[in-house]
Amino acid sequence: MLYKSPVYPRPIKALIPLLLLWCALAVPATADTLQGPSGMLGLAKAGAPGLALGLMDRLTPDPAAQPDQWTDWMRVRIQVLEQAGRWQDLLDQTARLPKGIAPEFRQWVDVQRARAQLALGHAARARTVLRGLILQAGAKTPDKTFQSWQRLIITSYLREDRLQDAQTALQRYQQDYGEQSGDEEQLLRARVLLRLDQPGRALRVVKGIDGGEAKALELLAGLRAGRITPKQAQAVVEKAVKAKGLSDANRARLWYVASLASKVSHNPRSEARQLEQVLAILDGRPLDDRLFTPSADALWDAYLAEAQKYGNTHGFLIGDDQSWLGAGAAATRNKHDVLARALYALEARKGAQAEARLTAYRKLGLSLIKAPGGKAVFDALFLHSKRFPQIADIPPVIRHVLANHALQQGNIPLASRLLDGLDAPPQGVDPFDWELRLARIHILAGQEDRGIDLLYGMLAKMPKLDHDHAANFMQVIFDLQTVKRNQQAINLFTALQPRLIDPQQQREVLYWMAQSYGALGHYQQAAWLYLRSAMYFSADAADPWGQTARFHAAEMLAKAGLVDDARNLYPVVVTGIGTCHTTP
Repeated sequence: MLYKSPVYPRPIKALIPLLLLWCALAVPATADTLQGPSGMLGLAKAGAPGLALGLMDRLTPDPAAQPDQWTDWMRVRIQVLEQAGRWQDLLDQTARLPKGIAPEFRQWVDVQRARAQLALGHAARARTVLRGLILQAGAKTPDKTFQSWQRLIITSYLREDRLQDAQTALQRYQQDYGEQSGDEEQLLRARVLLRLDQPGRALRVVKGIDGGEAKALELLAGLRAGRITPKQAQAVVEKAVKAKGLSDANRARLWYVASLASKVSHNPRSEARQLEQVLAILDGRPLDDRLFTPSADALWDAYLAEAQKYGNTHGFLIGDDQSWLGAGAAATRNKHDVLARALYALEARKGAQAEARLTAYRKLGLSLIKAPGGKAVFDALFLHSKRFPQIADIPPVIRHVLANHALQQGNIPLASRLLDGLDAPPQGVDPFDWELRLARIHILAGQEDRGIDLLYGMLAKMPKLDHDHAANFMQVIFDLQTVKRNQQAINLFTALQPRLIDPQQQREVLYWMAQSYGALGHYQQAAWLYLRSAMYFSADAADPWGQTARFHAAEMLAKAGLVDDARNLYPVVVTGIGTCHTTP
């Protein structure tokens, strides 16, 4: 099923927050770890940065009235944007700060803006910000603050491959502060030496420093200098990635070093497994690090190398489609998933028959999507590979899945580009699901009329809809309500209702139509439909759906000025809810 219906009916879900608030008024307050600015940071770390930012939009106080509190909220907002890798949003939201904000906070914001520019690859812009800070700093600015700014300037030179400028700036830095200023200075020095192809010196500099970044640099330097064997590097990484508190970036760096060790030891299956780990961790985010450069193309190369190695051992010939597909199926049955993906990747790229290639692409995608973090790897293989320079180069069956991922992530423009020009569903894709997804993307991308026309065309071909097809179809009409095309939603619900087989869904449609009528200000019509939904099976139905529909009917009646009618309905609604009984 394309879109699953919610566990609870939408009207009940809409009522739950009101009921909880109603019943909680008499309950003593307790500690809430998700309150205040620090709570928003915790919410983001728990995996909901979008929710945290949305709540902060409403909760952040006016800077003119409460500048100190506004500063606390803004600091957390910037930290959440950094965690989410939303660097351009960070720059946009800090472009203008209100008057009266403490100079220390303005300075901190400028540093974060410089980091954002570096992350976006704008090294020169980052240096402009940092040099401005240095020029404006007073005598009271601590040395550690100056040092951090200068380290960022050196990093900006590395990002631009201006290695001599980076080396010169580092030498001046060391003359001012000494070579043993601290771990961060030593890590930066090691990076410069590695970029200058001096891994032996880099290894001596970084050895003994704790932390994930230091360990990754040490292993990389050791491999390049021949001081650490690939087997030793593998063993260290397998242990180091399990450390508590390790950042995603450093975990990705460590797995990348392991993949380099596998490449050196001519073990493409292990290399592919480790690169999958890297791409899954990064989930489309760049690592912003010229020393650690994982790529989708490196994974493609590892897949092909592993498949060719297997094929040579078993005497397979390129173009013998059935042998490669059969070997992939056997590897899947035996739980050798990386090998299976490698075999399918080779067949997808080099198979003789178009149908066999499409089958291989489909099986490769299915294998990845089932793996932990596999959706991110799947997206990277096709959206960030030189093998597919244009979206049109991606096979239609893959574009279909990529569009679904983009839709799930709320990236409607990408989903629209992926499906643009695909006039028919790919082989093996249900036509109903295909057209429904197209309609939804058109609606959410601002092309509502195209989506509406597609929905009517689907209804014309289907005199009856079973429960699952109807549920999925209604989800797209809900999208029309979301974009405030309520009259069009009413028209589609009206056309849909006689095609429904499930009586409960016929009852639900009355509710959704009432919702749109209410949004249009037609309160009496909305109240009538809410009541029809409530009383669909019985005039005195007291089930949760009926209670919720009556509640909204009373609300509409009140808005229509029929206050006595609303009062007559309201006690009936409240009495059926549970322990929180009351009368108006």
